[in-house]
Amino acid sequence: MSNLSLDELTLNIAALHAERRRLARQAMTPQAAMVFDLVPALLHCQHPALPGGEEEAPHGVNGVEDQPLRRRLANRLGIETQTPVQHDIQAVYSMGSTGTLGQTRCSDLDIWVCHRPSLGAAQRAALEAKCQRLTDWGKGQGMDLTFFLIDPDEFRQGNKQGMSGESCGSFQHWLLLDEFYRSAICLAGQLPVWLLISPDDRRPYLQAKAHLFANGVDPEQWIDLGAPDPIPPDEFLGSMLWLLYKGIENPYKALLKLTLMSVYARQFPKVKLLSNEFRRALHQGETEILALDPYVQLEAYLARQGLAPADLEMARGCLYLKCGGDNLMELSQHHAQVLGDLAQSWGWDLARRQQFQAHRDWPLVELKQWHQRLREQMLAGLHEARELFRRTGTVSRLCPIELTVLSRKLDATFAEKPHKLPQLCLPPGVDVGQPTLVVKADDQWQLNCPQSGKTLYQWTELPGLLAWCLLNGFITNQTELKLECDKLDLDTLDSLCRSLTWLSQKPDPADQILAQPAQLERAQILINLEQDATDHIKVKRSDLDCDPLNFGKDREVLVNELTLVLRNTWGEAMVQTFRGERALAELLLVLLPLLPKDALANKRVHIHCFASQLGETIAHRVMDLIAKAQERLAQGPWTLCVGNSKWVFWRQAGELRWQEMTDPVAFYARLSAAKLEQQNRAQDHQVPPPVYGHALCGLVQFFFINRQDGYSLYVSNEHNQISYYHYPAMDKANLVTLISRFYTQKESLCPSTTFNLPQYYELSENEEGWQMQPLTTTTLSEP
Repeated sequence: MSNLSLDELTLNIAALHAERRRLARQAMTPQAAMVFDLVPALLHCQHPALPGGEEEAPHGVNGVEDQPLRRRLANRLGIETQTPVQHDIQAVYSMGSTGTLGQTRCSDLDIWVCHRPSLGAAQRAALEAKCQRLTDWGKGQGMDLTFFLIDPDEFRQGNKQGMSGESCGSFQHWLLLDEFYRSAICLAGQLPVWLLISPDDRRPYLQAKAHLFANGVDPEQWIDLGAPDPIPPDEFLGSMLWLLYKGIENPYKALLKLTLMSVYARQFPKVKLLSNEFRRALHQGETEILALDPYVQLEAYLARQGLAPADLEMARGCLYLKCGGDNLMELSQHHAQVLGDLAQSWGWDLARRQQFQAHRDWPLVELKQWHQRLREQMLAGLHEARELFRRTGTVSRLCPIELTVLSRKLDATFAEKPHKLPQLCLPPGVDVGQPTLVVKADDQWQLNCPQSGKTLYQWTELPGLLAWCLLNGFITNQTELKLECDKLDLDTLDSLCRSLTWLSQKPDPADQILAQPAQLERAQILINLEQDATDHIKVKRSDLDCDPLNFGKDREVLVNELTLVLRNTWGEAMVQTFRGERALAELLLVLLPLLPKDALANKRVHIHCFASQLGETIAHRVMDLIAKAQERLAQGPWTLCVGNSKWVFWRQAGELRWQEMTDPVAFYARLSAAKLEQQNRAQDHQVPPPVYGHALCGLVQFFFINRQDGYSLYVSNEHNQISYYHYPAMDKANLVTLISRFYTQKESLCPSTTFNLPQYYELSENEEGWQMQPLTTTTLSEP
């Protein structure tokens, strides 16, 4: 039972929120604090001259003292407003790090606007427009605001808005509510009724709430957002995937939450939610603001869970850095003192604290090792959720389309693939750009830090080494490269680095791009960088119009080394080098399937030739060859002649194939047999061209066609083999859910391999031919 009366508990809850509001202002700049103070007033009052002054937008916060809010607007903005005649908003909250130990000067504000459930679609749209204007106004004041519109009735049922850069869509609900209850600050309006229910009350939530309302608690003064438990097993998986995605930009905060989710997953089904620990402390009369701080409670909770010492130490390190431990000068004296006392309670001596305080200036090797461990631990947390999801065998509520898009984002960042450049989990504010780096060559190319002499990174080829450094921000426009090898000169090194600077521009692919197969965004082809076949030849004036692939009477190939550096539309960067007479043919086999069929090669492919002679001629010849191959392969087989060798390329079932032409008769007999086999497989139906046209090795793709008696389904597997099915009655949305569930549980989601999930498309045919679009939530619901 609770140790406090309801009146005492209510006063303590109100006092806690007031103190958190005070701490929030204390940690902000004066301009940011002004925004923080005005947000509830701007949502309460309506006036065309106010920021966000949407004319017909719902406004008026229920249960607030009207005059102080209107006076605040008059004093700060000089605008007199009227008392609202309506109260469309039940409560306004900030949640997350605001008002906690985790708040720093660069923290943004996540605002929940809980409106009355009876708002119509037009009213919601107007309120959303008002919040967008407030977001724009806040940005102009130096404060990042993100508003979330919450319908309490829909929220209690687990209905969420679609996934976006900030909204987690279907991936979290109960776990998000768990975080809300322990971190939210009420800026105006009603407090959550869940806090009044004793954690020792064993009755179902609805009964416990009804008991409160029947015994003196006024339901008009409290908001009901539901209980954070029980948590469905699939939400642990969805939450882990979402947190990994957020960890791309903020790994410290993400790892803390991932560690908590791992603990929860291991406890299932008897999960001891941290929000219940927070509620228990309130009911026992705890009023010390530090003891109720979400970050302090999180660390104490994790310390009691029997984590491996290295995992607990990593979590504590992330908490220290998330709370500003590497930038103490920007924290208030009180905040810095509390953080220091907390670190001392962990057993950290002065040297350990100073080490983390200097985190932004760590040697590159240490920084790289730290973030590699961070990445590994973040990925390891996903295993607990996957095992739980598989063990319980429940039906997933996760939206298949959102799951597909999110998996693409994670696959592009975390998945390990041949020739792919790994990305470090470097948080904002950590500048790893170096004034000087030393390039060396032994068995492999190495990049060394001149201060320590240690190797930062190594790669078998120089372009891969430089590309990795540009991708992760180690090389900037101000970096001076030094060379300690005799394989090439410094001018060539600088020229190579300049040709790859486009890799330093981080892409942010839109969801509709991620819902489609990965295609080539940009490619850089580097020719004869280390091995130059033109070194030994004598070039005459008449040779300027020669064919560098069949040079002179001996038909020499002057292209003997090619490095392909590319980035696809999902944001993945890859480097691959080809050598010898087969180099050009092997490069085409990799490059051509990634080129969009309607794209001009010279718009996406750039060539840099390092040959000492005929460099421009070689570059033009290779570019013309790529364009010709792309054009000719759309019509049928195409032959490539290089030196004394011939290769034939052709497309079969969506896959680019090749074979050296040693026996033309045998080759064309094989090609004819393959076509005949394909026709026999089709039998009574013709496979639509987009199915073969979009098939990609390594991906499973599902193509739906609506029919009068149901729908047809074509499935292209990882080997581009096509299967056909017809479903006269089965619900399409249910089928997609079952398919997604199967692949979610497969080992293909193992963190050490790939996150890739199936792709879904809708096909239709009209007068203009076949049309294809990614299957969306809207099209999924259509008959």
